[in-house]
Amino acid sequence: NAQANLPLTGAAPTATVLHNYAADLDGNTGVTGRFLDKSSAGLDERDLQKHQTWLTDPVDSDLVADGDAHLSIWAKMKAPNKNIQLRAFLSECDATTMTCTHFATGEMGVVVGASNTEHQELTLLFDDLATTIDEGNRLLLKVVMVDIADADQAYLAYDTVDHPARLAFGE
Repeated sequence: NAQANLPLTGAAPTATVLHNYAADLDGNTGVTGRFLDKSSAGLDERDLQKHQTWLTDPVDSDLVADGDAHLSIWAKMKAPNKNIQLRAFLSECDATTMTCTHFATGEMGVVVGASNTEHQELTLLFDDLATTIDEGNRLLLKVVMVDIADADQAYLAYDTVDHPARLAFGE
């Protein structure tokens, strides 16, 4: 079933099978990945079928985010010949209160006629970061699918050997 705040770690994935990560949202036979519906709320999205979040453990020392960062994640459309555009948000969260402060938005261009048969790697860019996640706080990553013309639901793929999602700072 769909879950908020999946673990965000630096470990390489070892899983070889992509499961249906949200059978409660789309239980159709053969579905793999995390179902994601379109969102017009962006950062404020609260509907779990319209966003996915990942969260680090409290950081052991200050985590400096300086320069550009990239998020690579995999997606395929539910229906053929549809468009996709993802947006991602980075926030620093107090580990005790879970009060979060947004500090960056990652963007990508529209993929026209995205595949509905194969997950394709998508890259989002966070420009010119200049922040520090304080020791003891947590980093939150939130991904939504932008509600654009000819968009449809999609399936995200991550955390497998064949679909390794990655957030990289300073690149």
